Amino acid sequence: MINFLGIQSHIRAIVSCVARLDVLKYLQSTLLWGGRHMAVSYNRLWKLLVDKKMSKADLRRAADLAPNTMTKLRRDEPVAMVVLEKICGAIDADFGDIMQYIPDQK
Repeated sequence: MINFLGIQSHIRAIVSCVARLDVLKYLQSTLLWGGRHMAVSYNRLWKLLVDKKMSKADLRRAADLAPNTMTKLRRDEPVAMVVLEKICGAIDADFGDIMQYIPDQK
């Protein structure tokens, strides 16, 4: 017989850890960027992939990117410069070809 109470406590512990990680990531980004989030858009990347007839999965394999990195890109979240370098190298593009800075609306 499976001990469902034990499984529930493990699930609660995992959810709690994930929530703490999200808070830590938020605090880290807030500290790194001086309390503001840089707004970036990777729409240029997705359009370039269409022009090159390349899927997101093809890009992930060609640039050797982790699945969670692709998720960050799809959500227009900041990624490390090394990730952008890998992408540019894989599709023979420049930073401006794959991303755009969007200024804060004040």
